[in-house]
Amino acid sequence: MSSGSSCTVKYMGKAHSVPAGNVMDVKIALTLPTGLAACAMKIICAGKVLDNANEVKPNAKLMMMRCASQPDLIRLTVREIVTGRLA
Repeated sequence: MSSGSSCTVKYMGKAHSVPAGNVMDVKIALTLPTGLAACAMKIICAGKVLDNANEVKPNAKLMMMRCASQPDLIRLTVREIVTGRLA
């Protein structure tokens, strides 16, 4: 990330200027002004959702969308006490 390079991210009618770099760095920079966690954000550029490893070019215009954070998956196995078979 070079100094002086920034990109503009629009969210809920407001434009936020953040340093350019990879998408995860942009999300982390947006957590304070938006109040959202980085896992609850989608960054969109030219109609494409960007992955966390993608690079954001300086002076890029992006849009942010709020999405539901992914819940943790829990696996439950129930075994019958008397016969020992899986229920």
